[in-house]
Formats: sequence, structure tokens, C-alpha cells
Amino acid sequence: MKISEADLRVFADLGTDFHEVHKDSENVHYHFLMSAQNTVVSLHENSDVVRLSIAGEEITYPNIRALLASKYFGHLNLWASNQSAILRDVVPAHPIPIMGEMDELKGNVSRMGIEEFDTYLLTDRNAQLDVIILDGPAGIGKTTQIHQISLKRARNFRTQQNRLLLHVESTGRVLQNLDDLIAGSLQKIRAKPTFDQLRVLVRHGLVTLAIDGFDELADPNGYELAWGQLRDLLKDVEGAGQVILAGRETFVSIGRMKNALPILDNININLCQYRLHEVEPRHARNWLLEQGLEYPAFDKEEMNGIFSSGSYALRPFFLSSMVKGNVIEDLQSDPSADILSFLVNALIDREKDKFGEDIRRSISSDELVKYIQALCEEIARDMADNQSESLPGQTLEWAAGVCIPEGADTEVARVLIHRAQNLPFLSPDRDRNTVKFAHRQFLVFFLGLNAIKCIAGDEFPKYLRRNILGSEFLETFPKAILSLPGSVVRNFRDNALGKLPQMNALDRSAGNISSLVLICGCYYPPNEKISIKYISMDEIYLFGTVPPVDFENVSISILNAYKADLGAVNFSGENSIVTLRMDPLTRLPPKFLLPSWLEFEGKTFKSKPEIQSFLFGTENSEESDKVDFPFDRDLLDRILRYRPFWLREDLETVEPVGRNIIEHRDWSKARQWLSDKGLLRIEERYPASGRSSAFIHFRIGKDDLKR
Repeated sequence: MKISEADLRVFADLGTDFHEVHKDSENVHYHFLMSAQNTVVSLHENSDVVRLSIAGEEITYPNIRALLASKYFGHLNLWASNQSAILRDVVPAHPIPIMGEMDELKGNVSRMGIEEFDTYLLTDRNAQLDVIILDGPAGIGKTTQIHQISLKRARNFRTQQNRLLLHVESTGRVLQNLDDLIAGSLQKIRAKPTFDQLRVLVRHGLVTLAIDGFDELADPNGYELAWGQLRDLLKDVEGAGQVILAGRETFVSIGRMKNALPILDNININLCQYRLHEVEPRHARNWLLEQGLEYPAFDKEEMNGIFSSGSYALRPFFLSSMVKGNVIEDLQSDPSADILSFLVNALIDREKDKFGEDIRRSISSDELVKYIQALCEEIARDMADNQSESLPGQTLEWAAGVCIPEGADTEVARVLIHRAQNLPFLSPDRDRNTVKFAHRQFLVFFLGLNAIKCIAGDEFPKYLRRNILGSEFLETFPKAILSLPGSVVRNFRDNALGKLPQMNALDRSAGNISSLVLICGCYYPPNEKISIKYISMDEIYLFGTVPPVDFENVSISILNAYKADLGAVNFSGENSIVTLRMDPLTRLPPKFLLPSWLEFEGKTFKSKPEIQSFLFGTENSEESDKVDFPFDRDLLDRILRYRPFWLREDLETVEPVGRNIIEHRDWSKARQWLSDKGLLRIEERYPASGRSSAFIHFRIGKDDLKR
């Protein structure tokens, strides 16, 4: 691939230009200043050989790629050395085996692990641009895969000369300028190239650009800012470029990508999708054995749910966290626990015993637990307020000081502040003077707790007034709801509803709090109808059986309604929905607002007639009419829409959504009927004292009941 004048211009010193471009019989010579040195790059018209004249030296390179990789241009040896030093402490010595499915969108689908994926990335597909969509849910290992491949390439660069990877992360900020994020990523590894020079390196096949968390980068109002910048980037790196776009599968679908980026339909551009899957149960058990856990600890019958398909525990992040302390043993006592909230509580319980006897004599265990929880929530709040995923050490000390239990003496306070950076939820950032959460799921979980407690106490933090609440936060928010006492959650809900009419229409507080109230209402329905008026919402999530809601003169950018029954939702006045996301279990009211964009199981509909026909056509009549269920169909809908892995069959401890199932008049008969058909599994717990508890896991989908 030939180099252009524009490629070389970005390496010229700022404020200077090409002094001269001239040709002789066989060469084209480019003259410019680089690092304050007179520089001449000479290209031979009939061969790949390149000559560089700089600082009195004459150097011959076999091709353009060698020139761009040299110390005078990209200095990729320095890049590889720095990146290797940074990542060696980030990438685990014994990573969890992750498998994925590569779909080349041409009928070719194959399973592969990280080694095969790395080989795939290195394979020449004779395309001007290679775009790989790397997707999967939170904690599945997307970032880990990028880290592992980046480290491998950096370590072997001097001998193998394979493309290096630049890992670009959102760092919690709303995208204003993609080049700013690229520049920040280059600075973290102390690489020589600037953001504009990087595009040249990508275009000539020397660097793969991996944009991680693209789904969290942009404003959900069509994501136009992010899409526009990505379109420009892809166009700029055409030639031999390779770009990885990593994000959750609900956002980075092929249909959405092609609609937003028409360039991907170019015949000379290769597009594929690599979807990561949860760890296979046998591999999870083997990995835990390798980490030193004894076999009986996780092979008891009580752990069947933990290692069943769909369990959070089979996502690598949570699996690796489970080796700490006695998490697995503790999980056996409560199989209905949500893995994330249980893991948080288990790690806090473990941490409180690490403060030493002197601290425990001065402060009770309950106070230590409250201190750790409050500190993590304060850290999450500070990060959200500043749209960052890292926290300076000095700010961490300040936050720890704010959370010190009342009455603690000076020495106790000093020890607690000193130990703050060693919390199991935190890890050092690339800048050793800062810390970050070990995983974004911890960040969004503690931020959810903070939002509930603040609003319950009549406080509305800055991040709720200014920030866009991303999809990952909204998806995790129900876990925060279910981890708190019902009285706190109800105070949050009632206070938020009472304050909504008074909120400033000039910031995002009304829209954000409306989104949280709607999620909360799906778990703790209020006594009165929820009324949302004259509000613009970026993104909302509705689950299960949605309580009565009146929308009046509202605009919704994205409405996620997977497995949601919206039969009690009403629209009046002037309303708009930009994007509706749904699945076969979504039930819409008869007079539903027509969205501008519809996403359904990987399909995208954009034209009004097409959307109208799909949503309200006769071919999409109610699915439940086609199923064989001899009891109330409303009970079936509740079961199909039940989200937690286990249902605790105990009226004193079951959450409100589960209560709607076990209090139904047909529940006992339906329970036996489903059990006879093998569509549910029951586990009985027999504690040392008190009555036994039954935990139920549904193995049911609508396909299981079709005639």
C-alpha cells in the first residue's frame, strides 16, 4: 500500500508544512520538518523501498510499514514495551477459558477461543477495512479478551511484528470527541503517535483500534454524535485498517450498525460479529479447582443453580470473584440470591474481618459494614459526578474521611483511611495514583444504591441532574432495588414521584428520575397511577407486568420493553418514541404510540408502514392463544416474565414480583402441572431451625407450550 502526502503531513512539526515535493526519474521526494529536523522521505515508484534522510542519517526501509513503525515515526517498539509493562499486572496469569461464536455473516459460523480469535484477527481477508463487532453481556469478558490479545501482541512485537492493539475505553464520559479518547489512550501507554498519526498507523495495518464500551459513549438521542464520529473514523482508516467495536449485544447489533454506518455495506469492507458466551459449567468447575478450591465446596446439589445455563456466576468476572473468601460456601445457604448483590455482600462481610483486632474493639462489625458500603457508594457518586471511572488517591482519602463512623478516634480514622485503597471492589488504575472499581458492575451497583438512598432522603445528586444514565446502569438498577429493605425503596419511589412536578425542565433530573421510578414501579407498584408529564427521557426500561402509567406530552429516546406487559400504559397529548426494543413476550396496549425505529430479535424496522404492520398486523396476534396451558393465562404471563433465576416460595421473604406468582389462585395447580412436564425444578432447603423453604427455577418458554 502506497503512502500519500496526507499520511506524511500529520508527522510534520506543528506550524510547519511541506517545504517541497518533487519528482525525479524514479522517486518522489517529500521534504518537511519533523522533531525540528530537516526530513526527506523518498519513495521509489517501481518498488516498495523507502529512503529516509533525517539528522544527517540515510536509512533504507523495505516498505512503508517499516518506515511508519520506526523510531522516527510511530516508534512501535517503545509502544510495545510500555504496553507490555502496563498490562502484565492487569491480565491474570491463569485466565478463565472463554469461548465465543464467530459469525462472518455469509453463512459461516464457528466456535473459537481467544487463540483462534487472535489468529482470525491476523488473517488477511483482502479487504480495505476489517470491522469486528465484539459483543456480549456485562462481565462476559470483552475487556479481558482485548487486554489478553494486546499483551500478547506487545510482548511478541519485536519477533513477530503483528499489529499492536490500542484499547480505547469510554472511562464513564459522554462522548464529546472520539479523538480525545484516542489521545487519552495513547497517553496512558506513553506512546509516541498523536491521535491523527494513529489513523495513519491503523490505515497501513500496523495497529488495530479496539473501541471498548461503544454503547456507553454517546447520547441515546439517536447516538448521532458518536455515529458521526465513528463514520469519519472508519472512512479515514480504509486501506488496511482493522477496528474492533466492543459492547453489549443489545446495542451493537448488525442491523443497527449497518443502518447507522452505510459504509459497512461496501463490498470491499469485511464485517463480522464475535459473540462471547458464558463459561461452560464443567470449565467453570475445573477453573475453580485450579484456583485451589476443594471439590465439595461447589459440587453439592445446592450449587446446581449457580452452575446452570444463564447464571451470572458463569460470567468470567463473577466467577473469578467467587474464589475470594467463602463466597461459594455462603451461596449454598441462599440459592435464590442475586449473584451480584450476594457477591457484594459477601466481599463486604469478608473485608470487615481484615481491619485487625484494635479496630474491631473500637468499632462494631455493623459499623464497619456500613462504613465500607458508604465509602463504595461515595466513590461511585464522585466518579459519576465527574464523569470518570477513576478516582485520585487524595479524593479517595477525602471520601474515606467523610464516611468514618461517628465517634471513631484519630488513630482508628487513620487506619480506616489508609486501608481504603485496598477494598476488594477497587483496583489500581493505569496511573498508580488513582483507583477504579474492579469491574463496572460494582460501579453501577453502588451508584444505584446511592441514587435510591439520596432520593429517599430528599437529595438529588449532580449526576442525576447532568448525566445520561447508561443502559448498563439501568439494567443493573433492579439489583440495587432488590438488595435494599422495601421501606427504603418505597420512600425513594414516593419521594421521587412527589418531587417530579417541581423539577427543573432545563436539566436531566426529571428524565433520569422518571426512568428510575418506572423501573422501581415494576417491582414495587405504587397504590396510585404513575403520572409522567412534559418530560424528555433518554432511555427507560420496563419489566414484567408494568403498573398503570400515564404518559402525557413526553419524549422517549429508547424504550426497552423486553418481556414487558405494557397493557396498563396509556399515552395522551403529544408524545414521541424514537426507538422501541421488544421481543415475542412484549405486550403492547391497543393504542400504543408508533415509534420511529423498532428493534425486534436482531431485526430493525424503520419505515412507518412496516412498523405499523409488524406491531398491529394480524400475523402478530397474541401468542398465548397458541399455547397449551390449562390455567389462567395471566399467571403464565407472570411466569414467563419472571426475571430472577430462582423464585423463593415464601410469602414472608419473596420479592413483590414473585409474590404476584405464588399468591395467584391457580399457582398450586400450575406448579404441579409444570413440574410433571419438567418445566420447573424445585429445591427444598432444610435449615437447622425454622421451617423449610422451596426455591423454584422455571425452565419454560413459549416454545415449550405450543400445541
